[in-house]
Amino acid sequence: MRVNRGGEAHTLMITPARRDDRYLIGFVAEQRFGLIHSRPDDPAVPFRRVRVHEGIVTAGQMIGFHIRAPFRLIARMVAGDSVPEDVGGIMGPIGIGGMVTEVYQEVVQHGFMSTLLTMMLFAALINAAIGTMNLLPIPAMDGGRLVFLAIEGIRRKPVPPEREAMVHFIGIVTLLLLFVFIAYRDIARLL
Repeated sequence: MRVNRGGEAHTLMITPARRDDRYLIGFVAEQRFGLIHSRPDDPAVPFRRVRVHEGIVTAGQMIGFHIRAPFRLIARMVAGDSVPEDVGGIMGPIGIGGMVTEVYQEVVQHGFMSTLLTMMLFAALINAAIGTMNLLPIPAMDGGRLVFLAIEGIRRKPVPPEREAMVHFIGIVTLLLLFVFIAYRDIARLL
């Protein structure tokens, strides 16, 4: 693994450890907590206080990464590339709830502030994902409505309301069927 420490590039050798029938590697990245003025419990964990604008930039980068991630996953699936099973794929509320529970159980042992920050991060990422999915050009979603507005703008006349309603109805039925399928997969994954 190549790492950057203090502006110098270093190459490190890593030996995975076996845990729960899987080989894992682990590292602790530098923690940057903006205005919070407390150190993590473990003195080996690097801690650096950052300015407000650095925290805002980092938050923007993280949200941008998580907005792009679903599109990259879809592009990999369309291209025929294999998607690792542990990536999780598409999840519904049940799967997301299970994931939040797992993360909470892992982070709660590190103290209140770590738990609060992690849960706030999760809330922001879930909101970014929902907002992104809502803007996709899928009938019955805001993105689908934007497509109809674009068509009306190009044609310079409105789409007949009964046609638009039919497209949105088909979109809603399809989305409901997809939600049932995703909920089934989420429950099966949890069991």
